[in-house]
Amino acid sequence: MLELQAVKKNIFVLLGGAVGAQLLVVVSSPFMARIYLPAEFGAFAVFQSYAIVLGTLATLRYQFAILIPEENIEGDSLLRICLASTVVISLGVGIFFCTALAHFLPAGVALSNELVIALPFGVFSIGAGNALYAWVNRSRNFRLMSGSKLAQALVFVAVASIFPLFAPPTALGLVLALICGQVAASLVLLLPNRRMLIEVVVNSVHSSDLQTARRYCRFPLLSLPADLINNATNQVPSVLLTLYFNPATAGYWELTNRVVMGPIGLILTSILEVFRVEAAREYGKTKQCKTLFVKTFKLLLVLALLAGGLLYILAPFVFTSMLGPQWAESSVMARLLIPLVVMRIIASPLSYVIYIAERQALDLLWQVALLVAVAAVFVTFAPGGNWKMVILFYGLVYALAYIVYLRVSFNIAAGR
Repeated sequence: MLELQAVKKNIFVLLGGAVGAQLLVVVSSPFMARIYLPAEFGAFAVFQSYAIVLGTLATLRYQFAILIPEENIEGDSLLRICLASTVVISLGVGIFFCTALAHFLPAGVALSNELVIALPFGVFSIGAGNALYAWVNRSRNFRLMSGSKLAQALVFVAVASIFPLFAPPTALGLVLALICGQVAASLVLLLPNRRMLIEVVVNSVHSSDLQTARRYCRFPLLSLPADLINNATNQVPSVLLTLYFNPATAGYWELTNRVVMGPIGLILTSILEVFRVEAAREYGKTKQCKTLFVKTFKLLLVLALLAGGLLYILAPFVFTSMLGPQWAESSVMARLLIPLVVMRIIASPLSYVIYIAERQALDLLWQVALLVAVAAVFVTFAPGGNWKMVILFYGLVYALAYIVYLRVSFNIAAGR
């Protein structure tokens, strides 16, 4: 009982930061929507798609292993591995993207020169931030983690708002805001732990790091492909809506994600950060965490139904009345995504038991099947020129896939 109360308390600590961060985003959204045109949001969405997918690659997904070891020395070793791989891969992205890849991208999803230059910085900020966040989570400093989310949102809003005072309001302003926000979040995590972090880096024992990398090799071998596919699947609409329709349609999608999926993502991250610490400890002792899984499921079910109902009622007001009539299409997108929203809230945090049990092969299989299904949706409906059908079936396919994912996760949590 006391353990459950501690879990709830920690969830609400992280939720406080998530809610505060999203209030900043929501309050600033009408201002942003009137400064930046849908096409600029579309260009930003394409950049963000590349940065998120490549940022997933940056740590080789070793950050998900940081919470598993009982000894801090092994967790510190995993942090060093994450940071080293992030540096190397970010440099590689900069060289490769500038010299080769950018020349072969279709015109609709190619990046402008300034965004190509910004891409490796975006990849590094995402990769390093993910690693530091997981490392701080080992000490269960949830207040610090909550503060990092607030700092990220505050700096993003500030930079995106100030940029048009010095230059035209293009996608570059949003990109710089994204990078600066990630850096601010990392600094909040880093500065109070700077001495400890310096010791972690200075005391690096390369042979130990290699042994640790081999011990958790399933994460780059299985989790990395699965998560790359997952992020690619999530970013498919931004890229393909630009290709099949136009940048403005991708811009509607981007704003819908910022207003709807952004808050939900932060709330789920808050719940996940608490759930995965408790689940890792419980599973490590008994090889099951069914009780914690079921209690967290009930909490998520209530949140999911509440979020779905509010989204249906408030979407027209938020997008049309608050953001302006030019964003009315985003209201339609938001309502079409309600099945996805409900199932993502329930299944996403609970699926972390797959990582704890090191059953990444199941996750990879699920991600491949989902990518194929999403690609089939676009191939089937996008040529007809009706983006509403594309978004509707994208959401339905995702919702059904989450139901399967939830069942698999429950079986693992039950020790089966």
